[in-house]
Amino acid sequence: MASEATDLVLRFLKEVFDNKNVDAIDELIDAKAVDRTPWPGYGTDRAEVKRGLSDFITAFPDLHLSVDDVITQGNKVVIRSTMSGTNTGEFMGMPPTGKRVTDIGGIDIVEVKGSKLGDHWGYVDTTSMMTQLGLLPPMG
Repeated sequence: MASEATDLVLRFLKEVFDNKNVDAIDELIDAKAVDRTPWPGYGTDRAEVKRGLSDFITAFPDLHLSVDDVITQGNKVVIRSTMSGTNTGEFMGMPPTGKRVTDIGGIDIVEVKGSKLGDHWGYVDTTSMMTQLGLLPPMG
C-alpha cells in the first residue's frame, strides 16, 4: 500500500504542478475528501481545492514545485516541498506584484483511500511568500 500511496500523491503533484492539469483533480481526489487547511477564501471540498489550485497556478504561471522529502506510513503520505514562481495574476484578492518568490517551503499530509486521494492537511510558508511579494514587511 505504501508504494501505491506514494505513487498516487507524486502523480497528483506532477499532473497539477508540472503539467498544470487541474482537471486531474476530479480523477485523483475522492469526491468525499476534505481539505483540512484550505487557503483563506476557499472551501474544503474537491471543487474548492480545484478552484484554489487553479487560481494559484493562474497567479503564478511559471510555478515550480520541488519535492524535497517523501515519508509514507500506511495510507498517509507526507511531502516536504519547495516552491518558486513569478506572481503575474491576482490571488486571494491581492493584485499581481510581478515579483518572483523562491524557496517557499510547504508540508502536506495526504490520506490515500484506495485508488484516490482523501483528506489533506497542509502548510505553506505564507509569511515568506507575502514578504517576498512585498505585501508584508521583512521580519526582524
